[in-house]
Amino acid sequence: MRGGGHHGDRPEQAACIQLDVSAQDSGHSARWAKELVHPSYEYQELEPLFEFFFEEGKWFGMKATSWNNNNDNNNTHDTTTTNRCYIDPNPFNTNGTLKNDYRLYSEQIDVGNGKKYREIVNWAGGVPTTVRVDGFESVDFYACNAREIIPSRD
Repeated sequence: MRGGGHHGDRPEQAACIQLDVSAQDSGHSARWAKELVHPSYEYQELEPLFEFFFEEGKWFGMKATSWNNNNDNNNTHDTTTTNRCYIDPNPFNTNGTLKNDYRLYSEQIDVGNGKKYREIVNWAGGVPTTVRVDGFESVDFYACNAREIIPSRD
């Protein structure tokens, strides 16, 4: 997810985070990264809530969410950001329709305590979202969307 430009000539505008799922031979399963100055990443391994590795030639569903939390209980202007990755490991019904059986795969709450970056990524004003896939020559996407999630008032 990106909140700014991503260019070598303006490295201070990078402002992005990523939530990873990986292949089994990658050496990690769930991972989060922050890049506030291009191309300097800070990675954090996450504990997945269930085992999942993507496999070549097999479909899976993935949703990523990120939002600011206003933690200003003591008027200290503290904010954190919650970042979640949801996976549907088998996204299609037998008739080809989407199952939408997403489960929370990983969660990271950015409190600004990184070794490289002490700032959180503050998504005030909206977020342009991109998808980055490394290590593959061809990737298929189906039923993509990027939209705000508005909680119900029930």
